[in-house]
Amino acid sequence: MSEMNSLAHQISEVKEDMREIRASMSKIADAVTRLAVLESQNKANGQRMENLEARQTAVEKESADTRLTLIRATAQLSGAMTTIKILWAVIGSTALTIVIKLFLG
Repeated sequence: MSEMNSLAHQISEVKEDMREIRASMSKIADAVTRLAVLESQNKANGQRMENLEARQTAVEKESADTRLTLIRATAQLSGAMTTIKILWAVIGSTALTIVIKLFLG
């Protein structure tokens, strides 16, 4: 009978070990599931970062183009202002010459 009790005790221990293994397997399955979710989120975040970097590059290029356009416009405006000043000087000197010729004339 002692052997039967011993065998029953061992069977009971094996059953308990099996329950613990099942519980551990469930925890492992949960951890693997969480890991898969985190990996998916990480991949999505990586894609978002790539998209943001592409947008940033596009914005930087547009900004550089805008700066270049502004520099060109400033140079053209400066040239136009110089031309206008020269024209006013020519007009003024011509008018002064005409006035002098009229009075001295």
